[in-house]
Amino acid sequence: MILKNFGEGEKFRNRGDRRRGFFSKGNGQTNGISMANLPFFERMGTLPQRFLGRPFLCIFGSWLAVHLVFWKAFGLRMGGDTGRYVGGAQRILEGLPLGGGQRHYLAYEGLLAFVQGLGGGLEFMVIVQGLLALGGAVGLYFLGRRMFSEPVGLLASIAFLFHPSIQRWNFYILTESLATNALILAVALSFLVREGKPLGILLLPVGAVLALARPEAPLFLLPIIFYLLQGRSPFPVSIGSSFIAILFILFWFRPSQPSDFGVWKHWQEGTYIWGYPGIGPPSGAALFGPASGQAAFGVREVLMDWPWFFKLTALRAFYFFSPTRPYFSTLHNTVAAAVTLPAYALGMVGTFAGKPQGRMLLWGIVILQGVLAVLTWSDWDNRWLDRVFPFLLVLAVGGAVGLWKRFGERGKSSFAG
Repeated sequence: MILKNFGEGEKFRNRGDRRRGFFSKGNGQTNGISMANLPFFERMGTLPQRFLGRPFLCIFGSWLAVHLVFWKAFGLRMGGDTGRYVGGAQRILEGLPLGGGQRHYLAYEGLLAFVQGLGGGLEFMVIVQGLLALGGAVGLYFLGRRMFSEPVGLLASIAFLFHPSIQRWNFYILTESLATNALILAVALSFLVREGKPLGILLLPVGAVLALARPEAPLFLLPIIFYLLQGRSPFPVSIGSSFIAILFILFWFRPSQPSDFGVWKHWQEGTYIWGYPGIGPPSGAALFGPASGQAAFGVREVLMDWPWFFKLTALRAFYFFSPTRPYFSTLHNTVAAAVTLPAYALGMVGTFAGKPQGRMLLWGIVILQGVLAVLTWSDWDNRWLDRVFPFLLVLAVGGAVGLWKRFGERGKSSFAG
């Protein structure tokens, strides 16, 4: 049977005994009659067992159904920056240097140029991004399986595929789909590297693609590097050292300044959601103009008005973690909060059940994205939260399955008795 009990680690996977852990209960009996020793989905009935007992078939079927429905409902979508990426791809095909901010999105523009070079249009790019989402779902399945159990991995991947706010980006000609799924695959492959599996070598090209997808994307290699350097064998240490070299090369040959993206301008305006009116500058702040012509704050002037600074950073942090927006409908905000808030609560439960190294890596990525939002702004449409929410889904499903195992079965036993 493929699916195993929640909480059983890899070294217990082929044994008949149970390990007593965070969610363990009872006397730990090991006979084959105890309900606690039956596979997880076997206790849910015959039909779920037959379907969910084939995880990759289940993932593929969910992926196909979701993307067919989304394609019928939404079709191809364009974003505000689509023209930049299409123009960059065209310049690559013509052998011309990239101009303006196009150099910050080389991986996506290169992928788009490759698709167009094969004769595919933007609709074919949607298919490619859908395949990336399938890879991301498999990556989450692997993460959930390694951190918790096979049922957790399967349910996390299905939750990822049925999350409309995340999957919508597969239908936009924007960088979000590539960046999100490359990040998932990079984290999953880092687990293989720590385990010394040869397939982990794929982390190098996947990590390079991630780093070239967006200007801030190289920063997401930092938690992965830290995780790899904790390994005691030469393989993860060497891969982590290679990523340090990749970061050095990227920042040396592709330097980015905050003024390139209007960061100082948004501090001046007190922006906490991109495109939405800010709270204005601090009272009496002195501005100065550097050589680039962008207005920037003096740190001393900002900190002198610390209530303004606290309010702005708190608003940015709140709207990063919150799926609601002042301009969204009440229905949208209610549904989004009803989905997201329980995920946070269950994620905290799951945090204390997974492997310590794994949960530190996942939370490190989430916190890093939150810090970036505080330093810059929260996005108009939650895309920054969408990028890291798949990792919270893994922890949330782990927490939910653990609570079901601890309390659900106890309730069934009491009722039967």
